[in-house]
Amino acid sequence: MHKKKLHNHAALHYHNIIINTMLMFALAFIVAGLIVGNIADLPRGLWRIFTCPAPLVTDFTMVGGLNAALFNAGLCGLFVYALYQLSGFVASGGAFGAYFLAVGIGLFGKTVFSIIPFVIGGILYAWYKNEPFRRIILYPIQASALSPIVTVIAFSNEFSWIGAVLGYIIAITIGFVITPVAIHTRTMHRGFDLYNVGLAAGLIGILFFAVYREVALDLHGFSNGYHIVSLIGDHRPDFFYPFLGSIFALISMSGLLMSKEGINEFWKLRSHTGLDIDFAPEFGMPAILMNMGFVGLMALFYMILINAPMNGATVGALISVLCWTGNGANTRNVLPIFVGYGVYSLITGVPLNSQYLCVAVCYATGLAPLAGRYGNIYGVLVGAIHAFIAGITSAMHGGFNLYNGGFSAGLVSLVMLPVIQSFAKHEYRDDTSHHEKHPGLVEELAVDVVHIAEGAVHGTAHIAKSAAHGVAHIAEEAVHGVAHLAEGAHIHDKNIVQELPEDHRESKTIHTFLLVRNIFAGIAAIVFILSILPIHSLEHYSHLFKFVAYILGAGAYGAEIIVMTDGLRKNPGLHEMLMPYIFGVLYILLGFSYLNGH
Repeated sequence: MHKKKLHNHAALHYHNIIINTMLMFALAFIVAGLIVGNIADLPRGLWRIFTCPAPLVTDFTMVGGLNAALFNAGLCGLFVYALYQLSGFVASGGAFGAYFLAVGIGLFGKTVFSIIPFVIGGILYAWYKNEPFRRIILYPIQASALSPIVTVIAFSNEFSWIGAVLGYIIAITIGFVITPVAIHTRTMHRGFDLYNVGLAAGLIGILFFAVYREVALDLHGFSNGYHIVSLIGDHRPDFFYPFLGSIFALISMSGLLMSKEGINEFWKLRSHTGLDIDFAPEFGMPAILMNMGFVGLMALFYMILINAPMNGATVGALISVLCWTGNGANTRNVLPIFVGYGVYSLITGVPLNSQYLCVAVCYATGLAPLAGRYGNIYGVLVGAIHAFIAGITSAMHGGFNLYNGGFSAGLVSLVMLPVIQSFAKHEYRDDTSHHEKHPGLVEELAVDVVHIAEGAVHGTAHIAKSAAHGVAHIAEEAVHGVAHLAEGAHIHDKNIVQELPEDHRESKTIHTFLLVRNIFAGIAAIVFILSILPIHSLEHYSHLFKFVAYILGAGAYGAEIIVMTDGLRKNPGLHEMLMPYIFGVLYILLGFSYLNGH
């Protein structure tokens, strides 16, 4: 019993650190969106992003401006954060994947509007299977890789209610089936593709595009002329270099300040193959934060080195590199993938800073366990092969899968895994001493290249850390606030139970929904007041403000219903519930009437 309580205590500490990290990361993007550019242009930019058909690749910095794109990415992150909190999900290392995909692709394809129906589908699947939604929550969130299905159908020409409803129905269906499909695709590559849902979404995307091409495009005579058009924004190194560098450096420093033993655990984490592992219970959160920050700095250094176009697409992909730093990717097994892209460039003559290569290489890091398990030479090989196929796979699903690089990684792993297993002289195990046995000449050379690159990255990380020292004292209190949550969390137990006591979860759920109700009500009041103030720059968006205010008001009533019913576990009776039921529905209708009446 004592051991189980200890496990629950550790799981709660991991959860708190992870959740707070996610909250601060999302807020950084929202604050940046508020201070970059003209704030009066922000509502118009967000409206353009929300009503834009966004197939792969649609750079939101081009659609709505840099400030609106950053704000949208932050909103997507906050939405996933809220889902984790409200569902009772106990976050561990793997929770970062769905979160960073939402934030990253929030710069070039996702919005909260397009994520919601996939989540609804996941909730319906959990209800159908009679199990808590928190157990499958990661799958439907990542299923929003197929967000273009919603936006393309709803907004291709002009906004259509029929198109929006049809897009939502299809997305809800995909959210319903993604869990069994993703579980099956995991068995196909056996964990060697960290972007597993990218493979599942790609396969579903191919099926959808086949039907869409025949039913929608052929009927209107467009199928023969169909091609994917990318919309790419401007190169903004002046903003993105210091913005991302500061964030990654602060994440690394947070890990360093949390625990004196964290650096030792980081070196152990770095030596792991990355296959079938949750880094949180194995190495602790300080090591994960250091790994996350160093991987981010390494990817940023790569982009600087090749002079990559720092637009929304590139930066969104770069953020996605952080996805699996909590359960598979580390500085050691990611580097060979980048080297493989260099080999591809030498063979083909295609510049490494080509837009599609800059995006694709970030998702090729999903193959990191192959490099970690079988060695650097195989990591270089699969990285190069990924570069060859990433440019053509988008045509297979018509640009409807935003995780195209993850889909490509899945295809590479399906083909190359049995080949590598047949020809590899030995398998690399988690035992780090085994990594030093009998390397071949080519592999030894590849290791040397990787070590040289690692030296450069660590040098850059050291410089970034020194440069950020001036910022560190400002953030010190916030960092220590997170750090105290880690006390006692550094417990190394592979079989940690990721469930919290039921009474704790129930009280936490009620408290969370009370907080949500109050926040929604407060924001709704502020937004509604803005809609009626005689401010010239905001008058054109008064209908949009009223829509948001009424929808938030409906959300507040929904939270009130959950509180009054004790998490939907009891029925107080219609005499108590009549007002929230009626006004919740009326607020939704009023909101859409303002939106439609403009």
